[in-house]
Amino acid sequence: MFCKNCGAKMNDNDDFCSMCGEKKTSASLLEAAGDLVDLPLENVNGEAESIPEESIIQEPVHNPQQQSMQNIGQVPKSNTQQVPVANIPQGGKAKPAAKPKKSGKKVALFAMLTILLILLIGGLTFYFMSFPLEVDYSSDRSVETLTGTVEDLRISIESNQPIKNVYHAVAPKDSSNLDEYSVIESSGIYSREIELSELKVPVGESTLYICVTTLFGGKDFYEIEVTFDIGEVKAPQIDKIVEYEEGKKLVSNELIIVAKANSDQEDIEDLVEKNGGQVIGAIYPIHQYQVRFTGSGVDFLNEKIEELKQSSLVEYVIYNCVEEEIDVFPKDSEYSSWTNDKTKPDGNNWGLECINAPLAWDYNDDVDVIKVGVIDSFLDYDHEDLEIEKERFFFLPNSDFSDPDEFWSFYKNAKSTHTCSQNNCTFCSSFKDHGTHVTGIIGALSNKKGVCGVNWNADAIFSSYWYLTKNGNSDFTQCSTTASFNMAVTHCVLSGCRVINMSFGSSSPSQVTDDERDACKAFDDMIRGFEKQGYDFLICKSAG
Repeated sequence: MFCKNCGAKMNDNDDFCSMCGEKKTSASLLEAAGDLVDLPLENVNGEAESIPEESIIQEPVHNPQQQSMQNIGQVPKSNTQQVPVANIPQGGKAKPAAKPKKSGKKVALFAMLTILLILLIGGLTFYFMSFPLEVDYSSDRSVETLTGTVEDLRISIESNQPIKNVYHAVAPKDSSNLDEYSVIESSGIYSREIELSELKVPVGESTLYICVTTLFGGKDFYEIEVTFDIGEVKAPQIDKIVEYEEGKKLVSNELIIVAKANSDQEDIEDLVEKNGGQVIGAIYPIHQYQVRFTGSGVDFLNEKIEELKQSSLVEYVIYNCVEEEIDVFPKDSEYSSWTNDKTKPDGNNWGLECINAPLAWDYNDDVDVIKVGVIDSFLDYDHEDLEIEKERFFFLPNSDFSDPDEFWSFYKNAKSTHTCSQNNCTFCSSFKDHGTHVTGIIGALSNKKGVCGVNWNADAIFSSYWYLTKNGNSDFTQCSTTASFNMAVTHCVLSGCRVINMSFGSSSPSQVTDDERDACKAFDDMIRGFEKQGYDFLICKSAG
């Protein structure tokens, strides 16, 4: 028997509990307190029934007479037996204790944690996607090259969002279109160190775009100004242009030095200075230097040639020859119908019929756009049938005109005051017509205006090889030199032109002289040098 108050075991002959002093009660009272007092049970065989530990009641029941007692079922230190709770049915037989049901608390807790985790991930995603993207870059904002290749350009990138990819593109037509970009291989979550070991850039000023994309759809662009300086050449002094043979002219106080590839510019300048000259122009990619002397004359130049050729820095020394005028200025004609007779082509499009251009037009939309270089006099670059970007017009600046717009403004004003009585006046035939005419034959747009070019998908690059100088307020003079011609060719090649058209030449052949052989060899070496660098192009020259 056990005490109903403290649960201590009592002997059958004890009237009071030896632990708390509580008086022993009858069996009917014990049954009434069965839900509060843990009693040991025996099965029908007299063996003690095993009760799980989870069934031990932890709720305290206070004795109104003894407030110091703690939990019902808490056994005093002198008695370590745990008292199980059981229901004793009427009739006195013990009923086995029921196995405890599995608690739903763990399931509920797991579900709650899952919901909290989903909310946390969603909240973080929303936070990063709504948080303004900030990207910091560390690099030079402007880069210059004399070779057309930018080497070992390093850029450090840090972002407040996880970085997905880094892209780059040089002078894309649409800077926001990533299809025109290339991926830069790099790694890092919030920071990247990228390196462009060998970046090809076009002639002149262009922009290198760096684009960073993030895992949350962010996008940021960074611009670096890139300049490929191919050099410059100066207009000759008009009074120094002399005829050294019949039909041949040169600048009598200038020479062109073609230096060896490993020669340093400062060494060339020192060499020229020791020989009484000055470097006034240079075409860096082909190692050519325009040299001007205080002395002049053909004999004087021949002496300097022999002196300069003795240097180990020099490959060739040649004259800076001159061409002063263009013989013919054809007129553009408007578009008209075809003859549809290959044996007798006629009309404004007879040339396109002769080469059977329509046969190729069936594939015009399926082939890549090709860059075509035009070396000529002048160009109406914003003509409605051409629409060539001004940046693709190479103009030789001088003290009179810094760009084509400045010259064209002067020309229109001069033409308005010019008078002549000849129908073939070069000035009145519009100086810009020849270059515009040739460029139109090559690539006039298919826009129902004017003429139709052989390939209206061509990307025209125009190089004027003429020096233009004022001759009073209503006239001008023009001339080209070996230096300006080489500069124009260099500009077209390094701009990526696959075809270069040169519609000029003499109307009568002349006997080749030794100086012309040297000039031709220098030109051949220049072309071979471009080919060795991987440039692939075809030069088309008129018959003269």
